[in-house]
Amino acid sequence: MIDLFTDKDLFLNEIGRKVLKVPMGVALYKEIPESIDIFEELVELCDPHMVISVGDIVTHNLLRYNKPPNIAIIDGKTLRYYRYHIDDFFLKKFNTVVYCHNPKGTITYDCVKRIKDVIEESLRKDNRILLMVEGEEDLLVIPSIIFSPKKSFIVYGHWKGSLNILIVNDYLKRCAFYSIRKFFK
Repeated sequence: MIDLFTDKDLFLNEIGRKVLKVPMGVALYKEIPESIDIFEELVELCDPHMVISVGDIVTHNLLRYNKPPNIAIIDGKTLRYYRYHIDDFFLKKFNTVVYCHNPKGTITYDCVKRIKDVIEESLRKDNRILLMVEGEEDLLVIPSIIFSPKKSFIVYGHWKGSLNILIVNDYLKRCAFYSIRKFFK
């Protein structure tokens, strides 16, 4: 599976920039805490294998309402510009903190490998892991889909105000591979 990423970084093309702006999965256009309540109801109904959050605000809100993800992928920014303060509130919820570098519009091999490793570690040791990204974390949803087990939830916030939940299955994994082939160079 990793051969698509063999030792090279992937760069988003212009078509991909447009297509990947569209919210994917179950989009909850509700304010906090109602969106978290709906998320919790979906967790109870589906019993996901694991929950991976991508983004600072969505991760903060999950932690604030005591729904910590198994893995959180954050970059310390919101809307790309505003520095988001990562404090003990964040850090004490995780057993392990891992770092990687991922510039805007890119999926680096370094981050792909780390995502694969932290998913395996979280499943093996039942650890909660924080992946701190220097750069931008948005596109790391794609390798998270590829490497997470089926029936996992990937949760991210969309810039238009929705909480989005992706339920990992074979179709979604195929879509992730398709996205890599069509939208990256």
